[in-house]
Amino acid sequence: MYLVGTYKYQEYKIEQYIEDIKLQNEVLREKIWEAENTILRLQTPASINKSLKIEAWLKNPWEEIILLISENEYSMFTQTGSKIQIPQEKLSPHSQKSLIQTMSPFEKWIYLFFEKDIR
Repeated sequence: MYLVGTYKYQEYKIEQYIEDIKLQNEVLREKIWEAENTILRLQTPASINKSLKIEAWLKNPWEEIILLISENEYSMFTQTGSKIQIPQEKLSPHSQKSLIQTMSPFEKWIYLFFEKDIR
């Protein structure tokens, strides 16, 4: 009776081990499948184009880059004088940062987009 019980217990442990390995294989197959799909997706021309634009600041020959800046910044860099006057706000980013920290989120957006303090 002891030998039969011992044999059945060892058989049970072996079956459990086999089931665990099968489960791990399924999990690994899923991960491999997801990794292969990610690699295939990253090798598409659109993905390569996007990564080049983001990482290397490259553009396609038919594309144009448009930079949106305020009138003050435009006039600051297009003045035809001997001395360009830089606004005081541009010289001290620390004071501008502390100013922004005291604003509500709505006031921050207005200040950042339109450069107007509405407090």
